Amino acid sequence: MINVEFYPIDHKIYLVLQRKNYNNVSYVFLGNEMDNTDFMIRKEINGNLEPLETMDELYKVAPLFIN
Repeated sequence: MINVEFYPIDHKIYLVLQRKNYNNVSYVFLGNEMDNTDFMIRKEINGNLEPLETMDELYKVAPLFIN
């Protein structure tokens, strides 16, 4: 059995593709289930997915998801 995590965001369903920790914060890489070109990175705070606060934060965590 495979467990799939998903979150509804902006009336779309996003699947959790990867989860990484950086500076004691959990970041989540999500993909839209219906559009394979629609991705986003959110940070997990108390079980909630929150948008990144600055472009600098994005530049620091985005490389974590690129292998």
